[in-house]
Amino acid sequence: MKKDSPFISRSIRKQLKKMEITKLTEIQQQAIPYAIKGRDLLGIANTGSGKTLSFLIPAAEKLIPEKEVKIPKVLVIAPTRELAMQTSRVSQKLFAEYPGIRTVLFVGGTKKADELEQMKKGCAILVCTPGRLLDHLKSGLSLQKIEMAVLDESDRILDIGFEKDMSEILTYLPKKRQTLMFSATNTDNVLCRSWLSKRYKKVQVKIDDKITAEGLKQSFVTCPEDKRFSLLFSFLKRTEEKVIVFFSTCASVMFHGELFSLLGFSAGVLHSGVKQDRRAKVFDEFCEGKIKILFSTDVAARGLDIPNVRWIVQYDPPTDPKEYIHRVGRTARAGAHGEALMFLLPHERIFIQYLKHLGVEVDELTFNEPKDISEHFIKTISSNYYLERDAKDALKGYLQAYAGHKLKKVFDASKIELNKIAKSFGLSSMPKIDLTICAGK
Repeated sequence: MKKDSPFISRSIRKQLKKMEITKLTEIQQQAIPYAIKGRDLLGIANTGSGKTLSFLIPAAEKLIPEKEVKIPKVLVIAPTRELAMQTSRVSQKLFAEYPGIRTVLFVGGTKKADELEQMKKGCAILVCTPGRLLDHLKSGLSLQKIEMAVLDESDRILDIGFEKDMSEILTYLPKKRQTLMFSATNTDNVLCRSWLSKRYKKVQVKIDDKITAEGLKQSFVTCPEDKRFSLLFSFLKRTEEKVIVFFSTCASVMFHGELFSLLGFSAGVLHSGVKQDRRAKVFDEFCEGKIKILFSTDVAARGLDIPNVRWIVQYDPPTDPKEYIHRVGRTARAGAHGEALMFLLPHERIFIQYLKHLGVEVDELTFNEPKDISEHFIKTISSNYYLERDAKDALKGYLQAYAGHKLKKVFDASKIELNKIAKSFGLSSMPKIDLTICAGK
């Protein structure tokens, strides 16, 4: 690594080697030298390009000479709990040989008192989500000694709706500080204008939402409503490698997670409604390979680096064609190979044209008619009151999400065969649901 990173100190290169990092990525090579010099910086690069170490290595160069740091000097703000947790883990690995430089995590779903107890033990790097950080700041937390502030996935921070929180957080920070901002999209957003100095350095690695990883094989299958579950069941039963299955709603994730666990599958769920300690456990178990299937909403689609994910299954198509890119970006990372499979209803096939417009070529797969397990499936659901209740909630959520889809020319709710879609949720017929589905609505 020495040849391509003369700007990194020997001790940090040694620690990176222990982390099995022997070569810097392009964004790291371009961003780290400016960050080490103390420049404000906007780094733009595709998801999975190594942005996390682009700010943690400069943070290490700043903190390690001090040997022991008791108060926060580096602040990292991430849009989601999962990304904050992942960043915290990487930081802990990087500083593993430096017990005096501790990383503390502030995210929703944990007790504030426990987080403050961790602070008392010493905190050099504070990793957090915007809402949780602001909550602590309003309760009296001081960050006046912050020397470096990092906004990771800044575009996503705005997408989720944290603009107001970020403006308020800014008032609690010292004006004299270094700010590093990283994004997956090339946009001069409001955070750039308010957080970065006027003379910030912009570093951009080739970024194009039209490009997916070279090692990624992408395909789709057209499947009628009542065959969806049988096909998913058949696919997961014969797949032994790690799979992430994406759904459009939390209710669908919960229902399918319960059902597949009941059917004997090694599966976990990840969505915003899961309590923090449980989310952390599921995330760790999936990363470590203790569970092979992860049912998820789009909370896991951006920024996360989960090792060895072989398959991405989009059981429910994404709300935006560009979101397809972020979902499939969970596999075929760092030169590895991966596969992506998307389920489409017959009337949804036009969605492929939208992907082609982005430059994404997706091959069509034909499938042998899976063994029809619908009767067994329906019997299993009907014999379990709680599972049947969750099936109805999941169906209702699916239809509501569908009716609110952005691409109404593709995802036309009036074209769904309701009795057939009900069967895909293990219901013998369409239940009475207080929901109006209208064409074009």
